[in-house]
Amino acid sequence: NCEKLAYIDEAYYHYRKHEGSLVKSYKPNFVEQWGTLFSIMQAYISENKLGQTYKEALNNRIALSITAISLNKMSDTNSSSLDKIRYIRKYLDGARYKKAIHNIDMTHLPSIWKVLLTCCKMRLASVVYIGMLVVSRKIRGGNT
Repeated sequence: NCEKLAYIDEAYYHYRKHEGSLVKSYKPNFVEQWGTLFSIMQAYISENKLGQTYKEALNNRIALSITAISLNKMSDTNSSSLDKIRYIRKYLDGARYKKAIHNIDMTHLPSIWKVLLTCCKMRLASVVYIGMLVVSRKIRGGNT
């Protein structure tokens, strides 16, 4: 259990490729795992009566989860492109995702994110797939 939490207003994100990474291997339970994480986060926010800022942050995390969900599916070598598009569409059609994407404030996002999230709002799964395919290839160095 976490007893303390610290907020540092600086980015310390670093990505390193390795064999078991998200973009290397498909994880079939990934959507369920993220759904569980989102539920735990929502419960924590509610139980601790945290403010609107926390609710918005969770909403944004859910809306942006399409990237991780899609990249994970891109790693599924047993699925066709059509299967991957259907998988993305199913995620876009989920009640939790629909609510999050509807409520996200895109005012301060870079243009490329606005395009991607607008396609998500419009449920354009094939366009989202193509965009994430490009990202996937770039991350993997052209090997998809």
